[in-house]
Amino acid sequence: FRAGGYKTALFGKWHLGESHPFRPQDRGFEEVLIHGGGGVGNIQDYWSNDYFDDHYQHNGEWKQFPGYCTDVWFDEAMKYIEQQRDRPFFVMISTNTPHLPNVAPDEYLAPYRDNPALKAKPGAMEYYAMVTNIDANLGRLRAKLKALNLEKNTLLIFMSDNGTLPRFATWNAGMRGGKGTVWEGGHRVPFFLHWPAGFEGGRDIDALTSGMDLRPTLEELCGLPSVPGAEEDGRSLVPLIRGQTPGWIDRFICLDLQNQQQTPREDSSHVVMQGHWRLTVEAPRA
Repeated sequence: FRAGGYKTALFGKWHLGESHPFRPQDRGFEEVLIHGGGGVGNIQDYWSNDYFDDHYQHNGEWKQFPGYCTDVWFDEAMKYIEQQRDRPFFVMISTNTPHLPNVAPDEYLAPYRDNPALKAKPGAMEYYAMVTNIDANLGRLRAKLKALNLEKNTLLIFMSDNGTLPRFATWNAGMRGGKGTVWEGGHRVPFFLHWPAGFEGGRDIDALTSGMDLRPTLEELCGLPSVPGAEEDGRSLVPLIRGQTPGWIDRFICLDLQNQQQTPREDSSHVVMQGHWRLTVEAPRA
């Protein structure tokens, strides 16, 4: 995006490297506001961060921001969007919620305090409250784009990186497993695209796709230069979006669970996917 003339910004979670050359500012992001580590309060994060009025890294420098963490990411992202409203921009809001530790503002906890199903599962009401807070912030973002007259020609993508945590959730769309498993509930996630000026909405695409497809899809939709030397793991989803059937529709996608091990293991849990078929192999437990 940066090579294509876009202003680029990241707000929230990074978790792909804490030092040069793996920081977001080393990987194409011009504006960066992030917490440390994989979650607020991790050992790599600022001491005493607890989701409220925390210190975050702003372009490499720690700075305190008032408010709840997810609200901060959206607040600062919307300020940035308003500043860049007259030029192309790519903004990534990578929320650290819903994620351990489960912490949410009181106003979002209130609707769930008397729910018996959630009261029976410690941490569940906080989990749902974090999701509700994200919903509210996404609504604020959409309202901001509309107020800035950017709604029609902004491609808004909502997605997740993994399935839910079964120990907190009371509903998982009937899917088996959750985060950290190779079952459908561990990796089948929402992927919504909204772009009124670009394509018609209101329909489902029932095809096997992957997060790897995002880069080639955005390259085609936004007219971006291809990344030199990048291995073509993903496929552009533009034909599917346009209602066409590409030749690769019967593809295979493989996933394996390495549990952040530095050396990949051949006997790790994995799944091979094709269409509606799944072949899963679970690693033996120690």
